[in-house]
Amino acid sequence: MLILKVPQHLVVWFKALILSVVVITAFGAAVESRADARLEFAEIAAGSPIEGARFQVFITKDGVAIAAGDGQQSPKPTIIYRQSTAEILFVDQSHHEYTVMTVDWLAKARVKAEQALEETRERADAQAENLSPEAKQKYQQTNSMARFMPLMGGLLGGNSRESVTYTSTGRVSEFNNFSCEQFNEMTGSTLTRIVCLARSENVGLDPQDAQMVEDFLATLARMRIAGVEEFGFKMPEFMMFSDQFTGFPIAVSDLDKNGFVLASIDNAALDNQSLDVPSSYLQTRIPMFGL
Repeated sequence: MLILKVPQHLVVWFKALILSVVVITAFGAAVESRADARLEFAEIAAGSPIEGARFQVFITKDGVAIAAGDGQQSPKPTIIYRQSTAEILFVDQSHHEYTVMTVDWLAKARVKAEQALEETRERADAQAENLSPEAKQKYQQTNSMARFMPLMGGLLGGNSRESVTYTSTGRVSEFNNFSCEQFNEMTGSTLTRIVCLARSENVGLDPQDAQMVEDFLATLARMRIAGVEEFGFKMPEFMMFSDQFTGFPIAVSDLDKNGFVLASIDNAALDNQSLDVPSSYLQTRIPMFGL
């Protein structure tokens, strides 16, 4: 039986962080459920909150949005999840562009990539028969180039990613009066992060909203596994690396004590505009094997 010992400095960090972030915002143990919510997270570096480094998570009846901001200005979403269509919108606020992505599209792209690679190999093998030395050299070049077709490596390499699992440590922590259970995030046999997951009633989320957030995080995890990062899309800090989890992430720390912690939650009276992209923004599409 493999016995994993969590580094003591991470256990100490989780205890210390409870004290260091409680000054950000304090709440009572009984938090009223709400239909819409705005959650603000403080980013953590080397075990301490980074001054002014915040991101917000907006939850409406139709989806979830992640935006950067400190609450003083209207934050602009960079990732939007629409539950009805299971779509993730990656919004480039700098260039006023956005891309709509689904797990289904990524799965189809993988199949198309495999087919294209196999066809390339078959053509190359056919050309290699009875060729002159010069032609064989050309074949070798063609065969080598197939390995470097755009995005091919990432798409075909997705299945080789080590699985990520979450195992309870049996410890219960409290951040700003939000109670959560600590889990070890294991990539293969390696400890990568400590994640503190809370029950929805301990956060004050409506059960349907809590389920929506879990669906959002699970969708992001499946996209990552399917190779979405190979298209240049940056994954948010607020995410899980496997869809096999239950609960709401209150605090997360990697081995360098970098991560985030929930700082506040309020009834935001949100509307669907939180999930909208300005009509002037250009929707970009990825030309990939006819998809």
